[in-house]
Amino acid sequence: MARTSTALAFGAAQFLVFGSLSVLQVAPGELFVPLLLTMHGGLLLFAKLGRVESSRVERARIKRGTYLLMAMYLPALAYRLFGKLGLLEVRRPVLCGGTLALAVLAMLLIVWSVRVAGSVAGGGHAPVSDRLSPPGNGPR
Repeated sequence: MARTSTALAFGAAQFLVFGSLSVLQVAPGELFVPLLLTMHGGLLLFAKLGRVESSRVERARIKRGTYLLMAMYLPALAYRLFGKLGLLEVRRPVLCGGTLALAVLAMLLIVWSVRVAGSVAGGGHAPVSDRLSPPGNGPR
């Protein structure tokens, strides 16, 4: 798969995961299962793309950022879960504000990962592993 299409596919997978996670925070209960299935579809696509041949450095950065952002959603999920269990009162402005902040971070991550992968394919700076190859041997 070409690097540009790999970058767009990573962006699509991240959009499915983080878009559904963001909507899941504020959506009514009847949308829980469809949103959960959408999120897991994005995770499957993300896992499949992890095996695609591309720069290891580029793939590692994108994965690290994605996993970090997924972990940042855990407190919001716990807040909503504790509210549903009646252990605390869920304040809608807090939930919506936190979700909006995470959604903005997710969109920035998606744009960054697509640009990083796309710039390599478009003749921009090569990843570090490609720049370290001996002269005359070309990229690995």
